[in-house]
Amino acid sequence: MNCFEARPLYIRFWKRTLDDASRGALTAHLKRCDGCDRSFRAFALTAPALNSEPLAPPRPTRPNLRRLALSPPASSLRGQIRRWVAVLAASVVLAIGGGVYAALRTTPSQALEEDLSPPDSTQDVSYDYSLYARAQ
Repeated sequence: MNCFEARPLYIRFWKRTLDDASRGALTAHLKRCDGCDRSFRAFALTAPALNSEPLAPPRPTRPNLRRLALSPPASSLRGQIRRWVAVLAASVVLAIGGGVYAALRTTPSQALEEDLSPPDSTQDVSYDYSLYARAQ
């Protein structure tokens, strides 16, 4: 058996509908021929998807009108109130967090500017030298 005779038999071999003589000849050829062996393995990996029966379309379902009539609409007042309460709670938590952050800051920006700026030359700086004299 050569490669041109073997390749059309892949589907029947995979579906197990091949007669014994052809199956023996195909397996013997697949053992000898690396190219056909590789192509049959690739075919066997894709065959379940390519040769399967198509799925039946889903049955159309009718909506349950009784359940729809009893359930409140999505834009009900209760749903809107719940959303506004959630937004309000998030806003309160954010405001409290901002207040705590502002209260716990240790270095105000004015103190930082005072530390970084050079001393004023117009200020009169007087030193008490008497303490220095006593220490000697």
